[in-house]
Amino acid sequence: YSEFWVKLPFVLFSLAAILYSYLFGLKWFGKTPALITASLFSFSYIFLFYAPLARMYSGGLFFSTALVYYLFNLCFEENKRTKDYVLFVLFILLCALNNHLSCLFALSCGVFGLFFQNKKTMLVYLGTCVAAVILYLPHIGITLAQLGQGGIGHSQDGWLAAPDKFAFFSLIKTLFGTGYVWIVFTLAGIISFIVNTNSVINKKSLLLFVLFLSNFFIIYFYSVYKAPIFQYSVMLFSAPCFIWAFASIIKIKKRAGMLFVTGISALLLIQSLFMKNFFENAVLNQAEFQANKYFEAENKYGKGNVQALYFGLQPYFIVLYEAKNNERINYKLDANTESIRNLLKNSKAKAVLLGDASAAQTELVKEYYPYLAEYKQCLNVNYSLYTKERTPQTLNSYENKLDSSDYFHPKNYEYSLDKNKLNAQATGLEYAVDSLNEFPFGAKSLLRNVAFKEGQIILAKIKLRSKEALNDVSLNYNITTKKDSTLFFGGLDIHSTIEDSSGFYVYTQIFMGSEFKQWIKDDCKITFFIWNRGKHKFIINDFQIITIDYWPARWSWWD
Repeated sequence: YSEFWVKLPFVLFSLAAILYSYLFGLKWFGKTPALITASLFSFSYIFLFYAPLARMYSGGLFFSTALVYYLFNLCFEENKRTKDYVLFVLFILLCALNNHLSCLFALSCGVFGLFFQNKKTMLVYLGTCVAAVILYLPHIGITLAQLGQGGIGHSQDGWLAAPDKFAFFSLIKTLFGTGYVWIVFTLAGIISFIVNTNSVINKKSLLLFVLFLSNFFIIYFYSVYKAPIFQYSVMLFSAPCFIWAFASIIKIKKRAGMLFVTGISALLLIQSLFMKNFFENAVLNQAEFQANKYFEAENKYGKGNVQALYFGLQPYFIVLYEAKNNERINYKLDANTESIRNLLKNSKAKAVLLGDASAAQTELVKEYYPYLAEYKQCLNVNYSLYTKERTPQTLNSYENKLDSSDYFHPKNYEYSLDKNKLNAQATGLEYAVDSLNEFPFGAKSLLRNVAFKEGQIILAKIKLRSKEALNDVSLNYNITTKKDSTLFFGGLDIHSTIEDSSGFYVYTQIFMGSEFKQWIKDDCKITFFIWNRGKHKFIINDFQIITIDYWPARWSWWD
């Protein structure tokens, strides 16, 4: 098989969703709202982005869009047709099988559809819903098992944070094309509402708003109070309802409507294809890109002269692209600090390829391979290539360092240490740690003074010199409240195998995730400190703290 055949069904789902969005809008609201909806489904960045992905998003969008089409036929058509009932059941079932949150949307459609049935149709409608439930029952065991796994939020040891209070606005802005395109739609809606005195929201538009808002608030409050599940991707299942309802407000005469749709389509295309550079940045396959770059590097530096370090990449994809290229990749997957150091210290390779490396991992690699040869960052790709030797093509660092501090230039940090243990004769920092001090060295700052937005990383690097293995020493960080209660704690243990009398660097970092805004609001503090649990003796020769605008293409993707 090829990727073309894997992705084809999902692209067809997206095209079918566009068709249903247009037919629904045309049938119930008119040509201009229909064209506006179809334009957004076709050209808005979020719909373009998820269209070719071989996952549940484009399928869920199609199933949800078709479901609402047949729901409205059963709620507002004078003559109910058997075909509509059958297809209503089919798309309820497909939504339920696709994803838990498209299943939630199907449930809300079934429930709210009850309010638009009369005495003659109520029993038939109820029977149709019961039929859909019965068809789904054989799969209920899978659903219960998956729900029993917990969640993907931070409190469930996952990666997703709870949404903030601006989640609704951010979602709507993203649905309408990212950037400032939403302003055009907002102005069109307001002007149309004022100019057209008959622009009253009817029960069809009201039902659409209710379907969207009920799903939004269930997902939002569940994410805030139970376990985070809110993502733009899964909100696509109910998003058509909001777009239809909003488009129904925009009542423009035929010729002016065509001009408006043409204008917003062009604006959306410019935003998606050029401003967001869709074909260059959005459709890159992470694994394929990293594999191709590895083979390019081998052609340049020679067989066996490139070492790949991949982080977060599934081994299956490495095997897949090895088979496709009929070549082996010399790689190490998800290596820890100790194994990276041991690998590179003895490596004969001329270049090291990094895939999705963190700032701390990159700094460690730069100890042995200091020269940047290539890099690429977009939503799915964080790639860099470092070499041992400088070449005419060597690049400057791509990382934007926003703030830095050390003992001699503290800036916004307050350093804590026993000054009597400083070597005043040394040209740089030389601080002796003995077995009596469990917390010998640290630095603290108000977080708002050293980090400025989500997606940034605060990196601490320290150079230690020791004549013994440091079994129980770590470089730690914590986020604390005004009253010094710990909200977040982490760090890096120094492994016992690291023993080097000439000195070695240790790195740790903290990522400014979705909690960042709340931390800033609460005037939280950040502290980096050395924890000498093993009561060892060693020398500190360097201590730096750096704020880095890390992978900005990913963390500002929907802006």
